[in-house]
Amino acid sequence: MKKKIMPIILLFIIFPVFGEPSLSEKQQLAVINKMTETESLEECSYLASYKGNFTGSGKDEFLIFLGRKYKEKEKRQPSIRNTVVAIFSGEELIVIYKVPYYTSLDKGYYEAGKLGKGTSQGWIKDYNGNGLDELLFTESYGSFMIWETFEFINGQFKKTFDFPHCIDIKSYDDSKKEITIIHYLYTDSKGYYKNVEKKLVWNEKAKEYSVLDNE
Repeated sequence: MKKKIMPIILLFIIFPVFGEPSLSEKQQLAVINKMTETESLEECSYLASYKGNFTGSGKDEFLIFLGRKYKEKEKRQPSIRNTVVAIFSGEELIVIYKVPYYTSLDKGYYEAGKLGKGTSQGWIKDYNGNGLDELLFTESYGSFMIWETFEFINGQFKKTFDFPHCIDIKSYDDSKKEITIIHYLYTDSKGYYKNVEKKLVWNEKAKEYSVLDNE
């Protein structure tokens, strides 16, 4: 155990911490030590964390981005290699759930309040009204960005929205529980395209977001 803790502490000294100072150093070490049982240490540097209610455990729950950091001379943004939700009772780590999300770290923070609580990758909010916070994230996809959502369902985090060529999230209607997206729609083989607005609603039976009928 001592061999693991020492290099992990050095990660905190060498690299600045991204995001909110929501986790204590002891909690960060507990998560990284647990993750490095199955993942390489170089891909488990602490990047950012955000508190929320993701599983309904009633305990302290944190969304945590872990990944690879680069030296300043490499001029590369950190990359998210592991996304997890960790549950704590005080300082004690109870359980870690993996979220299937990996990407390059985007620049800066999204505007908090536009679509929920801002993170470095998007927003956190209970969009479908089931009492649990969902994760609305952007991800690099070729020459542009796409969007996707994740939610805790039947004991694990699942992707509930992965619409091809969704290039922007325009708005969210809290009263109707509708998310308006901008769809990058190709129109012919020559590569012409147009941006089309589409509205998404939660499909409780399918446990995912669907495009509204007549769109």
